[in-house]
Amino acid sequence: MPSKKAREAADAVCIGGGFPVIIFGKISAAYGAKSMANDYDEFDDEDEKPAPGRFARWFAFLPTLSRRGRIVRNIIGLAVILFIAGWITVRVSLSPPRPLIPPGRDFVLTGLTIVNPGLDRSPGQTIIVKDGRISKISAVEPADAGIVAARYTGYFALPGLIDMHVHTPPPPANADRLFFYLEYLANGVTTIRDTGNDGFLLHYRMNTAEGRVAGPRIFTCGPYLDGEPPVWEFSRAIKNQADADFFVDRLAAHGADFVKVYDRLTPEALAAIESAAKRHNLPVVGHVPEMVAFENAHIDDVQHLTGVPVIPLRKYQDVTSLYKARANGWRDLDDKRIRFIVQTSVAQHIAHTPTLVANDRISRLYDFNEQLVDPVAAILPRWYPDIVWPRYLTGTGGLPGELQQAMRLMHAQVPKMKEVVRQLHQAGVKVHLGTDTLNPFIVPGESMHEEMQNFADAGYTPEEIWQAATRGNGASLPMPDLGLLKPGAPADFLIFKNDPTKNLDAFDSLQAVVVDGRFYYRTLLEDGILRYRRRFDNPLYKFVTVTVMRGVVRRIRPRDLQGRVPNDLN
Repeated sequence: MPSKKAREAADAVCIGGGFPVIIFGKISAAYGAKSMANDYDEFDDEDEKPAPGRFARWFAFLPTLSRRGRIVRNIIGLAVILFIAGWITVRVSLSPPRPLIPPGRDFVLTGLTIVNPGLDRSPGQTIIVKDGRISKISAVEPADAGIVAARYTGYFALPGLIDMHVHTPPPPANADRLFFYLEYLANGVTTIRDTGNDGFLLHYRMNTAEGRVAGPRIFTCGPYLDGEPPVWEFSRAIKNQADADFFVDRLAAHGADFVKVYDRLTPEALAAIESAAKRHNLPVVGHVPEMVAFENAHIDDVQHLTGVPVIPLRKYQDVTSLYKARANGWRDLDDKRIRFIVQTSVAQHIAHTPTLVANDRISRLYDFNEQLVDPVAAILPRWYPDIVWPRYLTGTGGLPGELQQAMRLMHAQVPKMKEVVRQLHQAGVKVHLGTDTLNPFIVPGESMHEEMQNFADAGYTPEEIWQAATRGNGASLPMPDLGLLKPGAPADFLIFKNDPTKNLDAFDSLQAVVVDGRFYYRTLLEDGILRYRRRFDNPLYKFVTVTVMRGVVRRIRPRDLQGRVPNDLN
């Protein structure tokens, strides 16, 4: 029979819910003590009892438990450990990869052929970047070879691509937003124009501007300005000049680069917004409203070719009704109407961002499952194609049959849209490349290349496409020389082994991306993307995010997002 003190020492080793035993294996093996079973059998002599072990000393203050108490204690301890292990597993599975930290902004590259699409090309050039801008371009290499970061003899440098119509994942999808940024950069997009959010991006864009995370240069507008009731509830409803002055003043105060107008504005409200925006020298970008004729809208940059087809000018009850009217208008569009649109655009200096990729992809939602096998559907996390994109169909109002019929009709008009783009281009109208990311099957970066191919279908040469997607787009943004490679210009450019102005397929030879003077090898960006993809493919991540997003999408209302907007924007 073991002595009383020996039994207490052995009991004390166990106290603590089995935690030491489970985590560290046998206590006796770890610390040179004998097993508890042998303790009870061996120590009969009071003088021979061992000194309490380390864990025994730790838990000696606890009372001795009965056999049943020890069993209950161990079960509770095991449950606690399993809970902690499960929490750690979930935390690790759901935690995003560590953000890619941007590098410094000063370096020298030599041997490059500098290409400004549609302007000039200069072989054998050295480009010096300082403080995020191009300091010097010359044929003379620096005397000190040690300051040269890389030699690119025979390679081509072109301005970075600019996507003129995107939407960015809002909080709490912060990790998705960083993934979007990497996708943009890896696909050569160094600047984005976000054309509508709840206001968060007016502040979040400072993370990339100040070099805290890797990402493109960002221009944005904040919330939509719409009529009553607005299509999206996070929009700001404008009824008169007072409303327009109030909201435009506040958007300008928060650093908006332009204002975005939407479908349900009255002619009077639209005119009021344009008057308020003019005071702040802010461009007006957006949809030609359903109650306003194209020639009377006077929008600086028309999105999606809205207003091009003739539709009945009235207030539509739901988005499906408006979509059907626009599909019918495209069906009936003739050469006379196209000429009128072109002439009006020239006379009023109207630019267009047709987002052909969006018009094509959205109009093909009638065959949703077919698009699911497209490789672009696998680029984003599963909760986009599984949860968010299918809700787009049921969230547009109207009967599914009516909507599908309208989409089939609209999809048949995509070639006619490309013809409109061709004639606008031939007439010298500014036509911008933009994609409309966050809509179904429209993804960051990759969809920009799809849009470039759409412009090729509309009659653009590869060099004309690059011209439009770089300095053409940049000329409509509030940053001088954006989209150009020249001294003093922002250091946003791409390095290729082959010349993509000769063949769009040469984009695959992209070697490096420079944005705001920060140099990234393409392989580094792709490695960052791969880390996100591993996270997205984690079964636990898929299960948790799909389950959570199913509930969020079912319950969330756009007005819930307004809490993140600065108070004086409401």
